[in-house]
Amino acid sequence: MELVFNEVTDKAFEAEFEATGDFNLHLERENKGSLVVYQRGSASGEYVSSFVLSTLDGQRVIDYDFGALVYPKWIKVKSSSKVVKGEVTFG
Repeated sequence: MELVFNEVTDKAFEAEFEATGDFNLHLERENKGSLVVYQRGSASGEYVSSFVLSTLDGQRVIDYDFGALVYPKWIKVKSSSKVVKGEVTFG
C-alpha cells in the first residue's frame, strides 16, 4: 500500500493507515531527520508513540518490520523530512 504524506507544518509530514497484521514500513525521504510511529488500538481516540528515531538516528531511508499481538492497529507516521516514497507491505 502506498502512503500519502501530508505536510502538517513546515517541518512535519504525516500519513495514517490501518494495520491488519504484521507489516513493513519503507520510507525514502529527502533528508535525514526524526521519525515517530504512533499507534492506537481503536478506530478513534489519541495515538501513543511506539517507535522513535531522533534527528541523529533518523536516516534518509527507513525500512523496518513491525509486529504486534493484537490487530487491527491504527498507525500514524510523522517525519521531519519530506517523504518522496512511502510504502507499507503486509506479511
